[in-house]
Amino acid sequence: EKEKAEREVIVREFQEELVDHLQKFSMSESPLEGTSHCHINLDETWTSKKKLFQVEIQPEEKHEEFRKLSELISLLNYTADQIRKKNRELEEEATGYKKCLEMTINMLNAFANEDFSCHGDLNTDQLKMDILFKKLKQK
Repeated sequence: EKEKAEREVIVREFQEELVDHLQKFSMSESPLEGTSHCHINLDETWTSKKKLFQVEIQPEEKHEEFRKLSELISLLNYTADQIRKKNRELEEEATGYKKCLEMTINMLNAFANEDFSCHGDLNTDQLKMDILFKKLKQK
């Protein structure tokens, strides 16, 4: 029992020494820890500000990008509509030329006379093309 009491006294002394050493160690480190904690907090604050600034900027950038894309889509739709309109006009014009060409060929066949006899050796397709080119040049 005496040995047990002595051991408890020794354990308490060691515990007290340990506590003293830890307190001294923590006091010597506390300014450094404070500085490093402050530095870490400063870095975290700076990082948070950057992220916040990026989050504030991002919606504006996305909105501007969306606006530009919307304008581009509108412009492309307008251009596509203009091209479709021009294609319809050209198709109508081509149809008119085809009808005119057919009428001219029919008239030439019906009223073949000496003025066109020199073209007798030309095939009909070449004659059609010549007439069509002349009409296009006049337009």
